[in-house]
Amino acid sequence: MGDKEKIFRCDNCGEECGRVTKCPISFEEVDDNQPILFRQFCQSCCEKFLSQTFCHGECAEDFVIEWQKEVLFLICGDFDLNKFKGFADVYIDGAHTMMISHSTHKVEDVLGKSKHDDFDYPDATYKGKEFFLIKKGEKIRLFSINLVNRMERIFSILEDEHLIENWTYYTNGELLMLGGRTFWGIIAPNIGEENFYREEEKFNEREIYSGLKFFKLRAVNRLDWSLLNDEEFEKLCCDLLSSLERFENVKRTGGIGDLGKDVEATEKIETFYGIERRKWIVQCKHFQARKVNRSDFEDLINLVSSHKADGLFIITSNELNPSAKKILSDINEDDKYPFKTAYWEKSDIEKILEDKQGLIKRYFIKQ
Repeated sequence: MGDKEKIFRCDNCGEECGRVTKCPISFEEVDDNQPILFRQFCQSCCEKFLSQTFCHGECAEDFVIEWQKEVLFLICGDFDLNKFKGFADVYIDGAHTMMISHSTHKVEDVLGKSKHDDFDYPDATYKGKEFFLIKKGEKIRLFSINLVNRMERIFSILEDEHLIENWTYYTNGELLMLGGRTFWGIIAPNIGEENFYREEEKFNEREIYSGLKFFKLRAVNRLDWSLLNDEEFEKLCCDLLSSLERFENVKRTGGIGDLGKDVEATEKIETFYGIERRKWIVQCKHFQARKVNRSDFEDLINLVSSHKADGLFIITSNELNPSAKKILSDINEDDKYPFKTAYWEKSDIEKILEDKQGLIKRYFIKQ
């Protein structure tokens, strides 16, 4: 005759059962003035607690982990994130720049060891108007504020569902991680020194003290833009893009049959798959008397796909008015558009030109 099956009693409902789980989050509870290191719960009581308290699955019970993964699946569906390669519980955005996973998967297993060094707290962070900046040692990396906000919303929902708490930022000097015990999210960096200058300019306008650790203020060149005609401005835009390491195959295309594009350029974008190349249609707006309105490029939005391009880039020697900026921002946040948008205003160009004295001499110092 075999051993008699052991009977346990659930510390919550008091029912007898064949199996109980020691709950790590009940550590050092007190009952009748007696400390209880770990309460023992039946599966039915565990499942009831899942939606009522923070449960990190530290007991490693399969039904707890599966519940966490199911909630992650539903949330990622709401944010249009798709499964990543062969990983059942890893999700990625369409641009391959944002990823989230259950902690049963390790970062090095998903991205490969070449993409993974030890993640640790950044030395400093700065949440700017367009970019989120992190500093680790001598390295500064920029990340799209839209991506960071989107990932933060996901983690906030996980927090509301009692799946995570006390999550924070980490970095390995290249990638940005949001993480807690149960889930981690990774964001790929934004390439381009001009984006740093752009955020620095916004910082100069807004809040001096909170960003001093990131920025060393420089005097901005004040250039006489009236020295350039439309053709010269297009050539300057070409030369400026070509001078930046992340752009290649830059060429002027303006003329009859150009369908509204002045310049073409290919940008190298860092994603989790490595460097991807994206084609930009560039419009150069050399306006002296007024700002760029949305009507100045609205028709081109419908033509971007005809160019088989990945993005619309507006460069102006003046500024964009608020409605023009809003439509470009709305396109970036709306997944129905199969392309992205970007823009440089006069201040952006002048910041980039600070380190490119050869271009200043060529276009702004007339003999």
